[in-house]
Amino acid sequence: MSKADLRRVWDEIQEKIRPVLMEEWDPIGVDDMPEAADEYDGYIGSIYALLRDSASDERIAQHLSEIETKTMGLSPVDHKGYQNLIARLRSLDLPVFSYPRNLDGD
Repeated sequence: MSKADLRRVWDEIQEKIRPVLMEEWDPIGVDDMPEAADEYDGYIGSIYALLRDSASDERIAQHLSEIETKTMGLSPVDHKGYQNLIARLRSLDLPVFSYPRNLDGD
């Protein structure tokens, strides 16, 4: 897969996961701010990897909680609150994508 192909696949993944994170998760409340549309992009890769690897709902919830508490410094929330978010993430038709260690083919 060429770098351009990888970019297209990754862009598709981001375009599908980004709105779900903003609409269903949005722990810092920026969904109504257009300039913050990419606020959670840094978390898409790890969330995607969990989905791709068929992680359990509990593992995904744990990961989201860790992002909120350890990365964002927010107070913990009940994992049950992630059920709709996880269901919506699982419903996405995401391409299967594994990032090669070296994009230059060496």
